[in-house]
Amino acid sequence: MSRLVFASVLAGIAVFLWGFISHAVSPLGEAGLRSLPDEAHILDTMRATIPERGLYFFPGVEDLGKMTEDQQRAWVDKMKAGPNGLLLFDPAGHEPLSVRQLVTELLNDILGALVLGILLGYTSLTLWGRVGFGAAVGLMGWLAISVPYWNWYQFPWAFILAEGFNQVIAWALAALVLSMVVRRGLATSADTGSRHA
Repeated sequence: MSRLVFASVLAGIAVFLWGFISHAVSPLGEAGLRSLPDEAHILDTMRATIPERGLYFFPGVEDLGKMTEDQQRAWVDKMKAGPNGLLLFDPAGHEPLSVRQLVTELLNDILGALVLGILLGYTSLTLWGRVGFGAAVGLMGWLAISVPYWNWYQFPWAFILAEGFNQVIAWALAALVLSMVVRRGLATSADTGSRHA
């Protein structure tokens, strides 16, 4: 178990470093993202009209189930006419790439690697089979989370594709590190046992 935890820490660091490379060094981090036109004017309006931090959906609706048929039709017409979308808004702002954010991301990556390591423990795959398993885990997460964001909330396709590439590479890399570290430990234990026999 201790070797699995150690391997998970190394794999989590590998995922973290891949995230840095993909978002800060490669163009993948900016895929599908744009800056607001006339940003200063729009932000001044948002500060004056949106007092609370939150995720806002527009055109808004309080409770779709309690709306009358006329209200529902009016809301559907607004959706069709546009604009519509999601707005993640923080009026107070925050420091970008803070220590807290970086530590949280690293711990999250390590925890994800630990879960992947436990799953790999139930397999009898070869090294490259395990790497493929890790890639499949990344692909499954992308299909379950990112693709629905494109489908239901119109996230840009370039953003979704970049996210899919990142997830597949990250968890294939984690599986590679996990398998190499844990396998080395098993080989060492086997050698030690044969010498004592």
